[in-house]
Amino acid sequence: MPRASWLDIDRPRAGRAALFALGVLAATNLAAGVVLSVRPERAVDFHMVVGWAADWLHGTSPFAAPDRFADYPPWAVVLLSPLAMLPRGAQLAVWILINLCALGALSMTLVRRVEASPPTQLVLALLLVATASARTLNQFSLASYALAVAGALSSSNVRGAAALGLALIKPQIAGVAWVWLVLSRQWGRAVTALAVPAGLMLVFAARVHQHPTAVVVGTGM
Repeated sequence: MPRASWLDIDRPRAGRAALFALGVLAATNLAAGVVLSVRPERAVDFHMVVGWAADWLHGTSPFAAPDRFADYPPWAVVLLSPLAMLPRGAQLAVWILINLCALGALSMTLVRRVEASPPTQLVLALLLVATASARTLNQFSLASYALAVAGALSSSNVRGAAALGLALIKPQIAGVAWVWLVLSRQWGRAVTALAVPAGLMLVFAARVHQHPTAVVVGTGM
């Protein structure tokens, strides 16, 4: 049974004021993150990754070009390729919106693990959003982290494995959650999660007309 929250029992006015203040801080943090993330000098890496995805869509391996060697795994290039289909002016805005949704979903996923009343959970969620490093809304780490947490904590093996598999666009982030699955002996979810990047690797190889082993060798994996 969740504990009663000071927000709705002890001092309701103070609770509402604190909730409002946290909401303002969270909104300010997100607004600052958006302003910083749309600055051209901060979006260089984003457009570079989308450029790799555009190369792949045109049948060229971004790992074969001597002047723009990709340092993301092939399955990440495939997964992020829909961004390259958008007009260039909309690409960054769409990704920032996706990251904002990922941050909200991540916060709610974490606070729901806490046995507390809904007002207290809301406070915790706002605290997470207010203190998040929102200046990286144009990067791919946040989405990977949100998917990894969702995959590790999901009550469904299928949905959990799918989310964790997608999170492996950043193996150095999602790999920690995958190792946790192995250590906790969740073999089925761990193996199924690996099927997602494996399948995307096959799609990558088919598009650039290479054998999957040649793709692996070409990427230096």
